[in-house]
Amino acid sequence: MLDTRSITGLLKPGDYVIFLLGCLLVSSLFLLKPQDSAGHTVVIRAKGQIVAELPLHTPRTLSIAGTRGSSVIEIVTGKARVVGDPGLRQICVKQGWISRAGDALLCLANQVTLEIPGQSAGIDTLNY
Repeated sequence: MLDTRSITGLLKPGDYVIFLLGCLLVSSLFLLKPQDSAGHTVVIRAKGQIVAELPLHTPRTLSIAGTRGSSVIEIVTGKARVVGDPGLRQICVKQGWISRAGDALLCLANQVTLEIPGQSAGIDTLNY
């Protein structure tokens, strides 16, 4: 029967080396991970038309008229979000902040979208 209290007796010096190399490999993958590129502007569309293209470094709050009413958009340093929307479920409000290139917020019921243009460095989807 295997005595679980003395498992260290089962490990040989080579096992420790392989474990250490595995830890170094995993930590190097985190260090070499591509960084997300920050966006500089946000493009706001309503009813399919570009309403505004604003810099993300200037804080402001604005109201955009959509098909069902006004959506309130807040821009703070480096990020943007929808604060208020006439939709019943407030889905685009619950999506939170966007800040990286390639991010988008969609208020489909009101036909208002926010998008930070640029190439996305992140992974959109994974398949196994």
